[in-house]
Amino acid sequence: MGFATEFASFSPDGQHLAVIIAFGPLLKNPDRATRSALYITNLDGGGRRQLTLFKRPTEAEDHDIAWSPDGTRLVFTRANTLANPINEQALFTVGTHGRGLRRITDWALNAGAPDWSPDGKQIIFQSFFEVPGQAPQVYTVRPDGSHLHQVTHDASNGWPDFSPDGRKIIFGRYPFSGLGASHIFTMNTNGVQRHQITSGFPDQQPAWGTSPPTP
Repeated sequence: MGFATEFASFSPDGQHLAVIIAFGPLLKNPDRATRSALYITNLDGGGRRQLTLFKRPTEAEDHDIAWSPDGTRLVFTRANTLANPINEQALFTVGTHGRGLRRITDWALNAGAPDWSPDGKQIIFQSFFEVPGQAPQVYTVRPDGSHLHQVTHDASNGWPDFSPDGRKIIFGRYPFSGLGASHIFTMNTNGVQRHQITSGFPDQQPAWGTSPPTP
């Protein structure tokens, strides 16, 4: 029996963490914990509150947590291990008290790596297509699952993150089908005016930080 935590995310007020805690005996082929669930904890690890729980061990696994700007909901990726449709994943939202669990993307998109817009009106994410001829792309969707919009349409694009003012997106971009080096780009939220930030060695999984407060 063991415990492991991963995918930690600070609440907007900096007072809590959302984390995935894996627990139970380790299984083989592939190595994974018997169960995992989404929790909210205080910064010292106390006050732990469990938000998700699967009906049977290893049914699915949750990943990639992001808080809503008002701190009342979380978006995360749920990847099926035994549940149907098997080996597919989708985005879900849930209230910070564990109520209102809702799937907001179709399983066929294999959505992941979500980020919430600063105004709370959109969630940006990437598809994880593993079908020849279908490269990963960046999408947005409203928190209620409506107004799905594809932002990028060429090459392979992923790991998007909103700028603090919500006017730009930073993301990793690969040549089509992932062949060649990946680099970091920015673009407007409608997908135009792309600007390459990095070159040389491959770069991926960017995040947009905030400026420190003025003394």
